[in-house]
Formats: sequence, C-alpha cells, structure tokens
Amino acid sequence: MRVGVERVDLHHTNTEAAMKNPKSMTEAELNWNRKDLNEVIAVQEAGLRQGVHCPKLGAYWDDLHAVLAEVRIRRGQGVC
Repeated sequence: MRVGVERVDLHHTNTEAAMKNPKSMTEAELNWNRKDLNEVIAVQEAGLRQGVHCPKLGAYWDDLHAVLAEVRIRRGQGVC
C-alpha cells in the first residue's frame, strides 16, 4: 500500500466498512485509486488470459470508470 492514502474498495461487501463515493475523495485519493485500479486490472487481465477465474474484474473496471468520471467532472470536461 502506498503511504498516506488508503485503498478505497467501492464494492466492499462488509457493511461495517464505510463505502467511499468518488465524489467525496480528495484529489490524492482519486489519483491513487486510479493508479491502483489500473495495476489490479492489468494483473487480473493477465491472469484471465492464462485461464485464471477473476470474478471481481468487472467490479474493478466499474470502480475505475467511476473514478475517471469524477476526475473528468472536476476538470470541467463532463462525463462521456
């Protein structure tokens, strides 16, 4: 884990853990999550190509799209 920023799992199944919406994330959290999700997706897609079952891959893509949409909104670019 990178120092100073907590990994935010948008699809966390534990109801006691606070789910964090990208709209409430700081710029640092958005950037960290974007980088982290890109790394996780790359690893899981490599595993998928080798025949490994990756049931959370779609959820990670959804999380990445939510983070990227918030970044675009904050930059004034809107959402595609």
